[in-house]
Amino acid sequence: MRSILIGAGQVGGIIGGRLVRAGHELTLCDADREHVETIRARGLRVDLPNDSFTVMPQILFPDEVSGKFDLVMIAVRSEGTKDVLDAMVKNMTDDAVVVSLQNGMNLPLVADRIGADRAVGAVVRMRSIKMAPGHVRTYQNGYLYIGHIHGQRTARLNALHALLDPVIPTKIADNMYGVMWSKLTFTSMRMLSWIADAKMPAIWADEANRRLFAQFISEIVKVGEVASARLEKLAEYDPNDFHPSRSPTERMATIEEMARSWKD
Repeated sequence: MRSILIGAGQVGGIIGGRLVRAGHELTLCDADREHVETIRARGLRVDLPNDSFTVMPQILFPDEVSGKFDLVMIAVRSEGTKDVLDAMVKNMTDDAVVVSLQNGMNLPLVADRIGADRAVGAVVRMRSIKMAPGHVRTYQNGYLYIGHIHGQRTARLNALHALLDPVIPTKIADNMYGVMWSKLTFTSMRMLSWIADAKMPAIWADEANRRLFAQFISEIVKVGEVASARLEKLAEYDPNDFHPSRSPTERMATIEEMARSWKD
């Protein structure tokens, strides 16, 4: 099986590096010239919480990709998804599986393009960063949820689970769409933190900010509901606790509990 991972940054580099270290034949691809040239010269360094290793993967620029691949993993920014699919269509076998290792709602786009049974979504739970060209780090060993948009198990999904689980704990989700929407509430919350340039407990210390946060997450939950998503509980909180049907007092109490227990 020929496999390629498009986007070898903070997510793709960590997952790809772990797969290469485990002995899998995986080609990496990235558009960042300094990153690619550093990996070609010195290898890809991956820092895990209690481990650090360097691998020497094959890594290509996008215009160097050739031949057909049976597995295509995408770890680029969401706005680049369509361009990757357009570019890779000539490099996929007829039954190739495409995996979105991205934040955001990219799985519906992939499923529309190649079919729901060949498209797999993934929710990545890691705290990762690109330290420098050729060097990525995660502050958690992390884990993945994978699944089809229709929620059913297939032989392709089971095979992907068998590939990933030994290198990063991976669970098959029967409500992938809902898990993705739940992660989207978390990603949006982090965006709020980045815009404010403050950690969440500091933001929550102000009552006006708590009210704003409750309204903000409630709106995301409501949009997800309109989009037919059944949101799932996260390790950090349950997005359903912010459903607009819950009273403002109940939603504020949820935030106060999160502020007491939050680890940032």
